[in-house]
Amino acid sequence: EFEKLYKPDYIECSDVIDNLYLDKLFRKGQYHHFEDNCGDFIGKIVGIGAYGELLVERKNDGSLHSYMFKEVKYII
Repeated sequence: EFEKLYKPDYIECSDVIDNLYLDKLFRKGQYHHFEDNCGDFIGKIVGIGAYGELLVERKNDGSLHSYMFKEVKYII
């Protein structure tokens, strides 16, 4: 399915691919417990950065943090 989207017709419409991806993000837009190298916090996923990093907004101060693969995790 992913390979179909990366045909030349879709490359010019990368916003279409971005929106399809964002719609599938687990727990996007809802506050949940997370953990990073500084400790536990409550935040919500707000999107994906230009380099594929996960963008998480912290609830306590509204600050936006970006995380690469395995730099942040859900606390269940």
